[in-house]
Amino acid sequence: MAHNYYIPLNKPILLFFPHPNLHSEHTSTTGDSAGHVIMVTVKGAFQNNVSAEIPTFYLSQYEITKVIENLVYAHIFTSLPPKVEVQGKGYALTGTRKTWEYGKTLQLAWGANELETGLEKWTFVFKVVPERLHPAEQIMDSEPIQQPIVST
Repeated sequence: MAHNYYIPLNKPILLFFPHPNLHSEHTSTTGDSAGHVIMVTVKGAFQNNVSAEIPTFYLSQYEITKVIENLVYAHIFTSLPPKVEVQGKGYALTGTRKTWEYGKTLQLAWGANELETGLEKWTFVFKVVPERLHPAEQIMDSEPIQQPIVST
């Protein structure tokens, strides 16, 4: 997918995955969908150090977006465990899914081609892992450097 967006924190979004042959000259006439739409939310755990969670999330947002896209896309074609855990630099993501009741009522299309909504929606909980803080945050959390007193 093109990365001119990032998955935000605490806002549900719809991820669109086009059918692999959507833009080819050999468009399927078998009634296949034009792609899939899946609802995803990333929630902050906000347990211990809120001042570290928000910067860590935003410093890692591109990586988090890529990881979630790959997991959700893989789940379209194969079964994944009910709970997925990912460790990143300074953070952990725990993904779970449940039935997306509202998604069953949606009728979405890409041009004239109908999109298939996912049967399940994903929720990922973002949590800072203190011993793996992002380098920029290690600087923010470190003790201030004592400047020597110079007398002349």
